[in-house]
Amino acid sequence: MEINYRYYVCADIVDLDDDGEEQASIYSTFIYSDDLMQLDQIIEQAEEEGDWKIAFGEGDWDLLDTYTIEVTDKSGNTKVIAERYEPPARQ
Repeated sequence: MEINYRYYVCADIVDLDDDGEEQASIYSTFIYSDDLMQLDQIIEQAEEEGDWKIAFGEGDWDLLDTYTIEVTDKSGNTKVIAERYEPPARQ
């Protein structure tokens, strides 16, 4: 597979701190693709294959369960393709 696109996926998610209290944390990962992908495809692939890095307690409560997604092409051009994106509810 030729890698033409790199997607940076970032989400603010509730998890628990060391004392068992809820906190907002930032989860982020990169995924790669040879084709442009739709937002929901990017999120699905990130959830399945992503190597998530977590900044515990650094999230924003106002951005919970939303995603920011950037795409970089093989020429190095980067563009934000989604901010505060809320994916449709999954069944």
